[in-house]
Amino acid sequence: MAALPWIQDAGPAPDPRLRVRGISYSGNLREECIMQIGVYGSGYLATVISGCLADFGTPVCCCRADGARMVEAANGNIPFYEKNLQEVIRRNERAGRLFYTADPEDLARKAPVIFLAEDSGEGLEQLVSRLAASAGKFQVLSIVTPGRVGSTSRIEKAMRAQGLKSLLVCQPMFFTNGCAVEDFNWPDRIILGTQSSEAVFRSQADLSPACDARRARAGHQLRDGRTGAPGSDCICGDQNFFHQ
Repeated sequence: MAALPWIQDAGPAPDPRLRVRGISYSGNLREECIMQIGVYGSGYLATVISGCLADFGTPVCCCRADGARMVEAANGNIPFYEKNLQEVIRRNERAGRLFYTADPEDLARKAPVIFLAEDSGEGLEQLVSRLAASAGKFQVLSIVTPGRVGSTSRIEKAMRAQGLKSLLVCQPMFFTNGCAVEDFNWPDRIILGTQSSEAVFRSQADLSPACDARRARAGHQLRDGRTGAPGSDCICGDQNFFHQ
């Protein structure tokens, strides 16, 4: 396996498995290259999204505040079957494009775009506040986690009340069991629920290979899939039927 772009600082590593697989944890490792995209979660959604984004050629850091689960993910232990996914994960780990961390605050400081992709919406509002509080100069939080109608608007209001300036996007993903990799790479639709043109621009840039694939398959220009947050919340809630 090629050397991963991490540098060890002074201080012993609490778990050598984290160092071997490129896990970062506060005070012991720092990143040498610039992370472009973060994915929070360690379940079905996060594993598919992080692997496919890394396959686009973009450095991706997958995070969850649970070191044990991150070690399992870094070792390639996927607790479900999805066609071609394990190969995608291993290929991008070998290429040094897929990293893992158990430090959400460190991820928030380094990744300007973070996909929130837990399989359950429990604790989502607290997670958004935690990441936004540690954000750098610019941050887009893209909510892929299924939630109730109006949840994104409610979270955004709570975030603004705390003086946090991160941009929120509600972005439902439509996956079919056994075809999630293909569904991500060649989507039938891309929906971005936000009032921020800046957030849409950045999200489209990160997903440009998928947008190009959709244009090529459809034979026409991709229509503007933007919608207000309440409308996309409704779609996001319905997407439970697409990935269970």
